[in-house]
Amino acid sequence: MALKQRFRNNVTRILEGAGVSFNVLEYTWSEEVHSAVQVAQALEMPPACVFKTLVAEEPSDGTKLVCLIPGPAELDLKAVARLAGVKKAAMATRTEAQRWSGMEPGGISPLGLHRKRCRIFLDVSALDHDRVVVSAGARGWQVCMATCDLVDLLVPDIAPLARSAPR
Repeated sequence: MALKQRFRNNVTRILEGAGVSFNVLEYTWSEEVHSAVQVAQALEMPPACVFKTLVAEEPSDGTKLVCLIPGPAELDLKAVARLAGVKKAAMATRTEAQRWSGMEPGGISPLGLHRKRCRIFLDVSALDHDRVVVSAGARGWQVCMATCDLVDLLVPDIAPLARSAPR
């Protein structure tokens, strides 16, 4: 795991401004290393504590729903819809997620979406870990921080969102 404190962007500035202790982690992003499980392996971290940021939406009006789930899991869209109080939720396309967030898929950080005024959902399993890893807002960069700090900054709805990935 490479520790890099020289990387700075909006996400690291938000964390510094909030007085949050964090580590910036770097890995070599490629088309072959892009899933959260592969990122966890590259960082030598347990996959269950590396959370991926997924952008879902309410299909009728396009309202975005940001969901954080553990790397090995799949998003339960029915659970997201239920929590959001909408009839249905669907995954945003990669193009739509990039256009809306301003970040490339594989580098979308929930911390970089603080001005979007969107609902953020965090899988309850995050509370099983003292520290979690999320994207730093750019491919190849992650931040490791205390789970309680992530919750304080994002103020997410916390609930079961993840299904185990098929084997």
